[in-house]
Amino acid sequence: MLLGFTAVYRFYHYPDSSRLRIGQILVLPPYQHKGYGRYLLEVLNDVAISETSYDLTVEEPLDYFQHVRTCVDVLAFISLIQSSMQSAQQFRN
Repeated sequence: MLLGFTAVYRFYHYPDSSRLRIGQILVLPPYQHKGYGRYLLEVLNDVAISETSYDLTVEEPLDYFQHVRTCVDVLAFISLIQSSMQSAQQFRN
């Protein structure tokens, strides 16, 4: 079943790394507002991290997409803080 798609391309980042850029992202209308776009963005973030890309940028983002991206970033930040706190607690014990 096809729910949507995204087009991502790599471009050079000085001096010796690359960036990933989202050119298009689409979730088909029957599946919108159900979390699939957020899931696509989370997967793309994971790909960027696993490929040690400098960052993941977006070509001409719409306001709603910016909102979704901010939500994904905040959730990732909260997860990072929680794991750091757990590591700190384990270190103390």
